[in-house]
Amino acid sequence: MEILDQDAACPSPSNCPSDPDETAEGYVMRNLAPQEAESFLLHLDGCEYCQRRVAFHVEYVQAVRDAAASHAGGGVLPLKKRSAAASLTA
Repeated sequence: MEILDQDAACPSPSNCPSDPDETAEGYVMRNLAPQEAESFLLHLDGCEYCQRRVAFHVEYVQAVRDAAASHAGGGVLPLKKRSAAASLTA
């Protein structure tokens, strides 16, 4: 899993969300409002910075699920990836 530089800044802050890491996490966890998720998805298409953040959160959530599954006898289902997240981790 790639370690993110939390001090790194978005190369084009006028185009990125105010908190790209929080938005990426919310997107992966499906906690964004539908309109916000749609806007972020469109933004992801051209922003490698935010794509890396989404990929990190997908990997992190899957690692937590895998750890839980190994402790629970394999009863945890894999993370369902959104289309953009799936293409980023493929």
